[in-house]
Amino acid sequence: MTEAEDVMAEYRIAERYSEWRSAQALVDGRLDELNAAIRAAVATRAWGIRTAVCRVTGWSREHIRQLALKQDHAGATPNNVIRRSEE
Repeated sequence: MTEAEDVMAEYRIAERYSEWRSAQALVDGRLDELNAAIRAAVATRAWGIRTAVCRVTGWSREHIRQLALKQDHAGATPNNVIRRSEE
């Protein structure tokens, strides 16, 4: 091989390595997203419901927990839940 061919071969190897690193970074990011989704799915149902309520209402998780405790102590049923206006 001539020196020019050696340089071109090294350039192609470096280019492939760069593409591989970019692809690896993309895959790592997607795996992190998948891991987060799996962790969210594994979370308890109650925690997921509280999180959803927090997002919709803007309340803190602690506030939701306190409301849940009030409901538990009051023997809550769907017909006697504490409404937001009753806080």
